[in-house]
Amino acid sequence: MVPLPVLGRLFLTHQTRKLPPPYRRRIVRACISAYYRTVDRLFGGDRYLCYLKLSVELADQRQAEARASDGRLRMYAGVNFELRLLQEALQNPNFVSTPHTHQDR
Repeated sequence: MVPLPVLGRLFLTHQTRKLPPPYRRRIVRACISAYYRTVDRLFGGDRYLCYLKLSVELADQRQAEARASDGRLRMYAGVNFELRLLQEALQNPNFVSTPHTHQDR
């Protein structure tokens, strides 16, 4: 397996600099893909497959991070709701909380 050149690592890791806008990312991805396919045809190897595997791994990692973030946001929303109910109950002695999430019609 041939290691990815610096060009591919620079745009795949995204750790050293800010992500470029979406249109630039598509252009960069297309250029990197064309480069790896061309080099694989000329010199042989599996650089393009390595690039695809790394891209899929990074996409899966970002998806897992997004799921974890969504779970944390939901937990914080629940805690925030409970705190708002407690605050309202302490400030308003006539406050009655119901299990209904919306008004009865």
